[in-house]
Amino acid sequence: CSHFTAGWPSTLTLLTVQDKRGYVYWAAQGHIWECVDGVTDRRPREAHAEADEGPGPVLVFKRDVGAVAAMCTTPGGWICACEPEAGQVWLYSRAMLPDQLIAENISATSCVCSRSGKLYLAEPSEAKLWLIDMGPGMDEEPEPRVVPLPVPGYPIPHALTMSLDQSRLIVAAGAASIWTFPMAPDGSLRPATGPTPQPEVPHAPAAA
Repeated sequence: CSHFTAGWPSTLTLLTVQDKRGYVYWAAQGHIWECVDGVTDRRPREAHAEADEGPGPVLVFKRDVGAVAAMCTTPGGWICACEPEAGQVWLYSRAMLPDQLIAENISATSCVCSRSGKLYLAEPSEAKLWLIDMGPGMDEEPEPRVVPLPVPGYPIPHALTMSLDQSRLIVAAGAASIWTFPMAPDGSLRPATGPTPQPEVPHAPAAA
């Protein structure tokens, strides 16, 4: 969003995701919010049961969610939200479809989804990566499965992203290293390249 009008809280979590239409979503104050500022194909407010007026271009997308630690979008137009304190992963729809609880007992703190519907979750507390294969349109109920990591002694995964061509899963293991895993068509991970040490940020010289 280009701006927020008066009345919007000044403190927000840095938990933001943008879908292919340009809508921006973030979690704050127990809700998931939506910004449609500057989007020409803005949906009607009544299109979602949870929608509500907010200050300026900001709307409430989903009320009364848990403590969301990570979000991403799926190719079917869902918003995926990870709630590690509850051990749950939810899908929320922009098309008035029912909310879907797609994983339980998984305290995921990072997520990323490919264009083919491969949703990866990082669960640092259990040192695991999970894969939920939803397909491009999620026609069937997804089933979470642990993704075997083909690296002995692999560090704990903390944050996930993908390469631009979506051929590699990029995993940040704490503050120490970054690993790059080629992704097979079925979502399994091939042997990684890495670890790549994170670059050191030079310190500014002390003031005289």
